[in-house]
Parts: sequence; C-alpha cells; structure tokens
Amino acid sequence: MSITADQTTTLYRDHVWKRFSLPWKLISDCSPQFTSSSTELCKLLNIQQAMSMAYHPQTDGQTECVNQELEQYLCAYCTVHQNDWADHLSTTEFAHNVCHHSTIDTSPFCALIGYQPTSIPLSTPSSSTPAVSNCLLELSQLCSNLASAFLITHQ
Repeated sequence: MSITADQTTTLYRDHVWKRFSLPWKLISDCSPQFTSSSTELCKLLNIQQAMSMAYHPQTDGQTECVNQELEQYLCAYCTVHQNDWADHLSTTEFAHNVCHHSTIDTSPFCALIGYQPTSIPLSTPSSSTPAVSNCLLELSQLCSNLASAFLITHQ
C-alpha cells in the first residue's frame, strides 16, 4: 500500500498536530511523501526539515539511541512472550514511556505532559468476577515481565 503526500499530511493533522501542535523540526525519510509538497509546506510553516536515510541514522542521534534501547528491551521481553509479543506492543511502549531516561533526566511521559501517569499496580485486589480476576492477573503479570525486561536492558 502506498500513501500520497496529501494523505500523509492529513494523517499528521488528524493524529499528531491536534495533540501536540506544529513541530519546530520534522525528521523524515526521503520518500516522496516527505519531499515535494511537504518541503514547501514546512518552509511556509517555519518547520525545519531533516531528511534521514536508512543507512545514515546519525541524522537524528536521539532517535537512533531510542531505537537501540527499544530493540534491546524487546529482545529481553520476547524471551518471555515469544508467540504473542506483538499483542503487547502498546503495553511495552507505555512501560518504556513511564521509565526514567538518563538522556532527558525524566520519563518521556513526564517530559511531554508534565506529570507521571498512573500505571497498573503490581498487586491488585481480587474480584468476584472471574473474567475481571483473570484480566487483572494477566495485567499484573505483564507489568512484572515488562519491569524485568527493563531491568535487564538497563544494567
């Protein structure tokens, strides 16, 4: 499936801009969606545009560091969840975003929204509803596994 520059702009407007406003810098690959018309749009909106290439990740060193960290984290996490790890990517991303990062001296969540969000408690009360009990147990186990994976990657 391919996407046009106009469709990319619409996706950005509908999913990013409405929450975070215009960026001061846009780092993208050299695909057509980020070159032709988007270059002019960035210039008119005073957005600095940096093009990155697959074999030249130094264009954005911070992203490269995060990618390496996430790769290590997923390797550690996937030793526990070898068959269903993809089902837990959103939870994994949340766990990554609430952890303290030395490069910014806080968690990504705190840096972005100004406070540390509420996470799932490691111990949860029991429920008389079996489905709720199972869900809470699975979430608690998942949190424990994510915390272990984080500790492994940050030793």
